[in-house]
Amino acid sequence: MVTLLFMGRRSTPWWIVGSLLVVSCASQPPADTAVAPRGADSPRAAVEGLKEALATSDFDATSQWVDEVQIVLLASIEGISTPETATMLAEGLTPDVRSNFWEGFVEGFPVFAHEAVSQLLIGDEVLFELEGSSFAAVQITLRQNPGIGSLIVRREGGRWLVDLLATVGPSLASPLREWLESVPDDEQGRLIRAEVAAQQPSFESALAQEPLGPVSDGARFEIQLLIVEANS
Repeated sequence: MVTLLFMGRRSTPWWIVGSLLVVSCASQPPADTAVAPRGADSPRAAVEGLKEALATSDFDATSQWVDEVQIVLLASIEGISTPETATMLAEGLTPDVRSNFWEGFVEGFPVFAHEAVSQLLIGDEVLFELEGSSFAAVQITLRQNPGIGSLIVRREGGRWLVDLLATVGPSLASPLREWLESVPDDEQGRLIRAEVAAQQPSFESALAQEPLGPVSDGARFEIQLLIVEANS
């Protein structure tokens, strides 16, 4: 197996490294004002879209392919203030936070994978249902390393988004819980806790599918504690 870097910001400490384990001058045309719907028509297309955005460092384009509420929560572990977190949950991820989050991933990927993110190979998808939610496991591997893992993709509003917490959630439950314990019990804190609680299906998917390998009993317990804290 090879360890890949999964980072929220470039200052992210090393506990987040290893969260993701896989084996593996013409005139200008008129502006298109149509807004493309978020997500993809298929699970595999969502993974391909995210890979392309990261491979070309088009970090704004990543918003098309992932659930950015999860990015807000993961980035907030690194010391973003409660008001800033609450604002992003209500109004959307800021470009700076998005860019820092994914730039850290792209820069760290070759350190552990020994190849660029553009070399990631995307395989078949397997659909599954969990408590009324539709998910898919999309196989991924690397050109120079043996083995295989999966990225979990979730159907939302008829479209497919890469679900980071359904993929790496067990590794991040403990730091998420420790951060959530520090969030004040006020209106903003209740908003944040509600958003964390809403991620329960993603965590349960990670436990059911184990997309990146077996989940330890300790990680399973941390997820239980996190959900209790989120609902407190």
